Amino acid sequence: MTTESALKPDINSTAWKECLELAQKFFLNPDSIVNPIGTCLWFVTNSLYKNKIKKSGSTESYTFNGRDYVKVTEKKVIGGHTFFKVQGY
Repeated sequence: MTTESALKPDINSTAWKECLELAQKFFLNPDSIVNPIGTCLWFVTNSLYKNKIKKSGSTESYTFNGRDYVKVTEKKVIGGHTFFKVQGY
């Protein structure tokens, strides 16, 4: 979150207005919005995810910065991004 666009977003853009509208709807009635990423805590591009996982049968493990692999407990792929949660969180 250090880029110019993250620090100074275009609050007149359609994307900003859609995000604000969704956040307001959720705040007013949290049960009315379906969260497409479940309880996932991290996201990366699909290609980066593919480069940082190892598979053992149906189990996937992810490595953060080349450290030990941690079992992926939840994963959702939406467009070009993979959202995921690892064991212990």
